[in-house]
Amino acid sequence: MGTLFFPGLFSGKGKMFLTAFLALMILALAATFLGASEVLENIKQVSLGSLALASLVYCASWRLEEFVSSRSLKD
Repeated sequence: MGTLFFPGLFSGKGKMFLTAFLALMILALAATFLGASEVLENIKQVSLGSLALASLVYCASWRLEEFVSSRSLKD
């Protein structure tokens, strides 16, 4: 996302930080519109391991998408 407007500004760890920040912002917006208590109740029901695994898969998907995009642009 940031690379479209600021080429080279967001590299490896910067992209992961940006992704995590955006995810937290989306969660905050959902809490605002849906009600914080409902969002917190749903988060409490999720196991910490599942949440960590989902976060890792989400972050890895960005790296995988970058790899696939670079490969398709070379061909």
